[in-house]
Amino acid sequence: MNLLLASVLLLQDQSAEETFKKIEDTFEKAKTISVQIKIDASESPEGRFVKTVSSGSLLIKNARKLRLDLKGQTTLGTRRVDSVTHIQCDGKDRLHAVHLGEEFTVAKTLKSGFAPILCRSGVGIGFPTLLSASYGPDRKETRSDLDLTKEFQVSEFRMGQSTGSTAQLSYTLTVASPEDSQKFSVKLWYDPKSLMLQRREAKTLAEKDPATFVETYEDLKLDADILDEKFKLPKEKK
Repeated sequence: MNLLLASVLLLQDQSAEETFKKIEDTFEKAKTISVQIKIDASESPEGRFVKTVSSGSLLIKNARKLRLDLKGQTTLGTRRVDSVTHIQCDGKDRLHAVHLGEEFTVAKTLKSGFAPILCRSGVGIGFPTLLSASYGPDRKETRSDLDLTKEFQVSEFRMGQSTGSTAQLSYTLTVASPEDSQKFSVKLWYDPKSLMLQRREAKTLAEKDPATFVETYEDLKLDADILDEKFKLPKEKK
């Protein structure tokens, strides 16, 4: 590789990283975030092909208030299973979830807001990771504090092609874990003027248990009015 080409590639990488930081900064500074999400996930755990299609809405207010509502269907061979995921945080220290047929509330102090899930990992990867970092198999709380910027690390940025109202960049996502880390190759499509997200495709880099997550974002709004009632947690069962 000649020096001129190497210099051009370096400048492109720096531009991609700077653009990503602008996107993340825009979402982190927003008072509210609301978006309609569609997720198409394909996984092959132990050689068995599993496909999950889900859709719903994500609301974030003042960085730490959260509401995620998803309905989906998982297909394994001829078997199909409907699912509902509901996750709420009132911005304080409690995270309530209905996931995989279970309902539970755990203590959770975020050292970051929830925006890194939307900007870095996407919902399909981010929220299962958040929940698995919150409780163990016996539903005992495992970690009371969490910094999502450290949980979802991004590197190796590259600029992709731009076509009018759509631009694309790529990066490597590393999902940290006490047991093991997992790496994904991510492509992110966005509006180059508004920096609003449009689509994301994430693929595992490891050959074992390959997985692909495709997300599309529609009706994405920043700083719209969202009532606090949306984030009110249900009363805990005694």
